[in-house]
Amino acid sequence: MKFIKITNPYLTGVNGASESKPHSDLVIMHAWSDFQWRFVQLRMFLQELQEHTSKIDKRVYLELLGMKIRIPALGLKNEDKEALKRNRFQVERMLGQLGVIMLVSIIEYSCKDFCEALQKKMNLQLKWNELKGNPLTRFRIYFEKVGNIPLIILNEDWQYILAIDRLRNTFAHSLGEVREEDRKTLETLASTNKGLQLTDGYVYANMEFTHEAIDKAQRIIGVCVGRIGQPEVDKMMSQFRKTISKA
Repeated sequence: MKFIKITNPYLTGVNGASESKPHSDLVIMHAWSDFQWRFVQLRMFLQELQEHTSKIDKRVYLELLGMKIRIPALGLKNEDKEALKRNRFQVERMLGQLGVIMLVSIIEYSCKDFCEALQKKMNLQLKWNELKGNPLTRFRIYFEKVGNIPLIILNEDWQYILAIDRLRNTFAHSLGEVREEDRKTLETLASTNKGLQLTDGYVYANMEFTHEAIDKAQRIIGVCVGRIGQPEVDKMMSQFRKTISKA
């Protein structure tokens, strides 16, 4: 599988007019465009991985089928079919875990970008990394307490982001084994979202869940930062949607 690096087409601003924009507006626009473009890249990367693993799965099946044709007595036994099924499940699970881990990494890095953009736009003295807590905690404190910008977000949506963060930690630190302190949060998440399952002390996510989580997280964080530089953000989003619709 060949990874293709794609450059963010929005780094020069809207319609190539970045030179005429005030520096503070440029900072907001760059942070916003980077945020959106990271999600595009994540979706493309996961799609490519799915296509690649699907080809491998098909090749294994054809090899087994070829053995049956060459040596009819062997046949395609039930254990072969079960092995293929287990392989598909394992691959789907690994892709789901990878997607969630990458998603939270994008969220955390984007939170840093947005806080730094807010600092420059409002000329704030306190830096976001001088606050205590994880990136999501610092992000919310920096906007609401330091920047005095209430985040336009429902508590239910924010709890969803925090739950995805816990899910990521479960995948990254214990390979899906659920810690007791995370069980209630993950059970609630699984009960309200398709493709997430808790079984025998482990949590499993398939690609249906992961793609849905990517869509929700992009919307929720996007709404959060919609208060800073709103005119610039509106222009950026308009240009972004036009470009994506042509892709």
